[in-house]
Parts: sequence; C-alpha cells; structure tokens
Amino acid sequence: MAALDDDASPPKDTLAFAVLIAMIILAAALFGAGVSGIASGRVQTLLRGFGTSPELRTEIARQRSDIADVSASLDRMIGEASSLDARNAQLMRRDAAQSEQLARLEEEMAMLKAKFRALLPEDPLESLTTGGTDLLTLRSTLDLQAESNRNEFDALHRRIDRLESIVTPPEATGTVRAPATHKRSAVPAQRTPKTN
Repeated sequence: MAALDDDASPPKDTLAFAVLIAMIILAAALFGAGVSGIASGRVQTLLRGFGTSPELRTEIARQRSDIADVSASLDRMIGEASSLDARNAQLMRRDAAQSEQLARLEEEMAMLKAKFRALLPEDPLESLTTGGTDLLTLRSTLDLQAESNRNEFDALHRRIDRLESIVTPPEATGTVRAPATHKRSAVPAQRTPKTN
C-alpha cells in the first residue's frame, strides 16, 4: 500500500522520462510530416507508383474486359428472361381465352344438335300420314323416296343385265350390227304470210 501513502515520491529515473518525451516529440514530427505529405500529394504519388508495372496493368485491363463481358451477358440474359416471362404470360392468357371460346362453341354445337334432332321426326313417312307438313319433313321424305327409287332402279338394272347375259349366246360377243332404223321424211310445210 505504498502507492497510497502520501510519503511516496515520484520516480527519480530521469533517463526514462527523457526517452518518453523524445518519443512524443518524434511521434508529433511524424504526424506532421504525414499530414503535410497528404496535403501536398506526395503520399498519393507514392501510392500510385505501386500499380505502375505493365504486367499488372494488362492483367487489370483483361479482368475489366472480362467483367464487362460477363455484365453484358447477364444483362442480355435478364432481358431475354423477362421477355420470355412476358410471352409466357401472353400465351397463358391466349390459351385461357381459347379454352373459353371452345367451351362456348361446344355448348352451342350441343344446343344446335339438340334443336335439329327435335325438328326431325322419328319416321318421316309416318309424320306425313299424321299431317306433318313442315319443310324439313317434306325434304327428308323426298330424300327417303329418292333413295328407295334409286335402290329399285339398281335392282332392275341388275336383273336386266342378268337376263341379257342369259338370252345372248356366248358366240355373239363380237361386233353385232344394230338393226337399221327408218327415219320418217318430214316435208316442211310452206308458210303462208299472214295478212292483217
């Protein structure tokens, strides 16, 4: 507890005290030189001299060009990605709109089919006998009648061909002269002029 005593005297080592004061003065001088060097630009020129080797400058230039290329490539990719997103959104909207249109068309087609089937009678011939005389019934009746006539004519032609093949002998397949037909000679009548 000697440090708390009033009787303690300050250290008597003057050499250490002198070295301490010299260090403080040296530090102040170095601080002053540093500040004046920064202010006059000497430190800046000294720092600029560290990057003056040509190899280092070419490497820095190459790195800068590579960074610029990568930056341009990234910008292009970002632009293409945004345009693809915009196109994708547009295609999705178109797809949704087309799906809605197809659904409406299918509904309309189903409605038209139902209406058309409702207009057609089960049996057109029977509807005529019961008094149905609308245009669609008449048209379908005529179509059915033409179909049945066509079938009957086809059957009649087949019978005629079969009968001709039975009646005609097989030797007569060569050229046969058609019988001579007599034309009536018509004498033109003379016209008499009309008098009024």
